[in-house]
Amino acid sequence: MTSTDPSRGAPAWRPSTSIDDLISVDDEGRALTEPLREDIRLLGGLLGDAIREHSGDDVFDLVEAARVAAFRIRRAEIDRDELADMFTDLDIDTAMPVIRAFGNFALLANLAEDIHRERRRAIHVRAGDPPQESSLAATYAKLAAADLSDADVGSALADATVVPVITAHPTETRRRTVFDAQNRITELMRFRGRTDLTSDEDAQVIEAIERQILTLWQTALIRLERLTIQDE
Repeated sequence: MTSTDPSRGAPAWRPSTSIDDLISVDDEGRALTEPLREDIRLLGGLLGDAIREHSGDDVFDLVEAARVAAFRIRRAEIDRDELADMFTDLDIDTAMPVIRAFGNFALLANLAEDIHRERRRAIHVRAGDPPQESSLAATYAKLAAADLSDADVGSALADATVVPVITAHPTETRRRTVFDAQNRITELMRFRGRTDLTSDEDAQVIEAIERQILTLWQTALIRLERLTIQDE
């Protein structure tokens, strides 16, 4: 998380460590993923601002210390035990904001990755590139290139086994407020990425995203009581 406003004090989650460690690529890959990096910096920064402003510096500092330690473990600079020691004597009320911070950051990072995949697909389509691997379009193209007859394809499919997986009804534990905020942030990020905004308009969009992230921070990610099928 990185503070989006220099006047608010020290940066939240510093991108020089967090983003580079999250996305390990060569120079060419770095250029392709830079929009993703920028989105994660923005969303992480807004989350950091919300934590600092609404939960205080002590909570923010603990989250930041845990984040830095986690990336030092990733780089093999410290042992996992050092991170565990940070929480050995913490009561649950003190540790809970750290859990919530990383849960929310993971949610926002996944959201940014989904938007980046949409962005890359659109670039490929506009460039007239061949269908991406593993897509249905790519599969159909391979079938066409293989010059197989309809009978050959039909025979292969006739021997295929398709088994549906039926599970018990999975009642959703995440709150509706979380889904609504997540969907709204996605819409705003898409709008920001596809529209040529003025600086004032961009600031308004970021402010709207900030409000949704504040809603996430002030809302428990999961319900304290499991819903029944009747409730749903």
